[in-house]
Amino acid sequence: FLDDYDMSVAKALVQGVDVWVNTPTRMEEASGTSGMKAAANGGLNLSIADGWWPEAADGSNGWTIGGDRIYESQDLQDEADATAFYRILEEDVVPTYFARSVDGVPQVWAAMMRDTLASVPAMFSTDRMVSDYLDQAYRPLAANYFAQQARKKRPARIAAKSFARVRSGFEKVKITAATTIELQEFKVGQHLEVCLEADLGSLRPDDITAELVVTRTADGGSETFVVEMKHAGPVSGSVHGYEGSHRVERAGQYHYGMRVRVMGNGRHDAKVRGLVLWA
Repeated sequence: FLDDYDMSVAKALVQGVDVWVNTPTRMEEASGTSGMKAAANGGLNLSIADGWWPEAADGSNGWTIGGDRIYESQDLQDEADATAFYRILEEDVVPTYFARSVDGVPQVWAAMMRDTLASVPAMFSTDRMVSDYLDQAYRPLAANYFAQQARKKRPARIAAKSFARVRSGFEKVKITAATTIELQEFKVGQHLEVCLEADLGSLRPDDITAELVVTRTADGGSETFVVEMKHAGPVSGSVHGYEGSHRVERAGQYHYGMRVRVMGNGRHDAKVRGLVLWA
């Protein structure tokens, strides 16, 4: 047991030991980052099959104590692991360490160190972990988020383009002809029949509406009637005709006018709804 185990002590250990022994209670190993640090310095791991080691062990970069068998009795498990530990030390670890070539180099041990350096640091590192988070989680989630946002905002972008097109096009709309009728001789029950021609330029007939606006004044008050005129079809080129009718129901003084305006029934919002051209 090492008292006050900290970064400086860990640094000295992982740079100085030949074998990193790891014997926690099975199934209670949190991870095994100390063994990863040792392996990154060329140390060989001698560990039970828990935490990171079952994933890292390849048979030539260290040793596994007791295989992957788990006993229900903790005492029996400890006894089996202890027996396996000492057997591996006596039969594998110690003989491999002291088996030297004529020039004093432990050839098999050195080969295991090379395998450790090749197999462990690249896989068990924060670089690999962050790369996995980036490639398997953050980037796919970010791509999904931006794709979702693009789908959500697509109607707004389409509407914005429509607003710009209508506002720009409405500046060139012209009323080229409109009927004028004297209302003084009108009787109750008669129909006010009007027609209008408008050059829509680049706009479409469904971008605008033509309306007949009739105002009745009587007894100190007034009321206004707005009648949507019927699209009678194209006259020539971009000029379209419109027809409308209003039945005079009550006596009074009447005034009327005709106008072309941008649709205000939800097809275009308030940014363009106020565009009106009177005849």
